[in-house]
Amino acid sequence: MRKITLNTILFFSLGLISFLANSQTSFYYEDFRYENEGRGFTIQIVTNVGQTVADIGKRVGDIPDASDTDPIFTSRPADRIPEGSARDQRTISFKNVTGSPADTNHEIEAWALMTSQDLTSINAPSVSFRTQQRYAIGGNSSLTIWVSTNYTHGNAPNTATWTDETSNITGEIATAGLKGETFVLGELDLSSYTSSSNVTVAFKNVSDNSTFVSDVNTHGTFYVADVNFQLTPVDVIPGSITLNTNGSGQTAIFDEPYASSGDNNTNFNPRYFDRLFALESYATRFISGQTIPVEEGPVFKVSDAYNPVIVSEIKYTVRNAAKSGVDPTSWKIEASNDEASWTDVGGGAFTPTQDSASDAAEQIRAVNTSNVPYRYYRMVLASELTAANNTGFIEFQEANFTTIEATANTVSEKLNTKITIYPNPVSSILNIQESSVESINSIRLIDMTGKTIFEDKYRKSIDVSNFKKGIYILQLTLSNGKISSERIVIN
Repeated sequence: MRKITLNTILFFSLGLISFLANSQTSFYYEDFRYENEGRGFTIQIVTNVGQTVADIGKRVGDIPDASDTDPIFTSRPADRIPEGSARDQRTISFKNVTGSPADTNHEIEAWALMTSQDLTSINAPSVSFRTQQRYAIGGNSSLTIWVSTNYTHGNAPNTATWTDETSNITGEIATAGLKGETFVLGELDLSSYTSSSNVTVAFKNVSDNSTFVSDVNTHGTFYVADVNFQLTPVDVIPGSITLNTNGSGQTAIFDEPYASSGDNNTNFNPRYFDRLFALESYATRFISGQTIPVEEGPVFKVSDAYNPVIVSEIKYTVRNAAKSGVDPTSWKIEASNDEASWTDVGGGAFTPTQDSASDAAEQIRAVNTSNVPYRYYRMVLASELTAANNTGFIEFQEANFTTIEATANTVSEKLNTKITIYPNPVSSILNIQESSVESINSIRLIDMTGKTIFEDKYRKSIDVSNFKKGIYILQLTLSNGKISSERIVIN
């Protein structure tokens, strides 16, 4: 199988680069149904004076909903992320007392350690969470949030280095006396941890009897729920992409392809969709001798880490698509943003010209999305392939995409020719000279992960000698409010 390539052009939204304007997307959102890394968390008990172990980090069914939340809870994913199966949500409970509301108050230090995350390729990561306290009165019990980059699940917390991030929370975390029996919402920015491939977020529950006053203080119970790791999608970078990896550093631009039917076992054999992103002599194929329904074929989803793309053409190879003596297969190319409604973007049904496995050749099909970015693209059967005609294997072997720039009404203009940028490529001083008719208010330099590495009011030059070599986007905000951009190479 030949390599998959994808040529792209970075597109911007008016006023703000598009990845800054888009809402965040969940990349890890587990259900806590079981205490293990696969379901989102593990528990470590450091101190326990008298409490039943099962009540420390217990999984309970009282989950946040619209009746007991502030701000009001709206929804959670139907499926676990990224695992994908249907979820049955649970809440982690730290019970610091025995009796109701509190006959005996126990001394406890316990940690709920979230499944570790690799944030090295995540843009603007954050974690949101719902927490609640019940009958916690006084300052003898607390719930705090900590982050480590060297913790290993199964080990005691003191085997790692931790940073208390509680003071950096946006929103609220449950505190003694705060909104009893109400799930409050908090969020923590994790952008400072994007250099680490092992980021562990933990909730630490401590209750202390050293200054406890009976009938005045109560340790209460703390709940942790709906821990949602999120990212801000970025645009796909200009240039060639080989085997789903961009030369500028972006990887996994598309998720692994899958069957349009949703069942990779029914119509495909072998079901090696992953081989569409690898150098293999064969990939996924229809099972011969059975009827293959309309709209069966591979789906290519742009990863949630990236914004949807506008495609102008698809290059494809379908081996044995039109065998001698039988009717040829008919295909179509469609796009969608929800997988519920599909738009024909390939110009109607077409028949691949290749009818032999031995000399299969790549074909090109023009795509017209009417300038709409899409998350999903698929190449599927336009008509049923009958068992009688399905006499050999039909193999979908290759798909190459080309994306284009959006039009001026949805993106910023290219750098106005009256503004001079030099030299480019640049190794030390980048000069920016505005014209008599185009003045500049501010300057922003953005790297290929979408991060702003330099931002300031207009200046005539920038020293880039300390920046890493590579491709950057210079974004200029003009006095008329328009956003202009130019690709800059630092060498």
